[in-house]
Amino acid sequence: RVGGWTTETTWAMADAVRDGQLRKAYACLDQLLVSGEPAPKLLGGIAFVFRKYATATLYASANGLRHALIDAKVFPAALGPSEAYLRRIGRNKALRITELLTEAESGLKGGSPLPDRMQLERLLAQLAGQLD
Repeated sequence: RVGGWTTETTWAMADAVRDGQLRKAYACLDQLLVSGEPAPKLLGGIAFVFRKYATATLYASANGLRHALIDAKVFPAALGPSEAYLRRIGRNKALRITELLTEAESGLKGGSPLPDRMQLERLLAQLAGQLD
């Protein structure tokens, strides 16, 4: 088993955000933070998944979104839910994913007075399309 429960929980958190299940995503985040996982490491896992969506959004064109997701190396089993996610949040919000990840990284490096947990919770809500 690769990565153990922290990796699995990080992927479950990202999937919950993708699927609009913010309560589940927050529960996963809480588990990870309480276990001592550092916020920057968690952000790295989130960014690994969501940068693929940002890339697919930029390159979705005549070939369509599904092909852009494949080209962005989204796991085959996640293609349908990923396509549904990007359609749900819309192109304008999807185009902001990279900006949101960069802002969160800056905030966690001291650019925000908010606690790490609050910054990550806000990021998850933004990525879920529930905050601007």
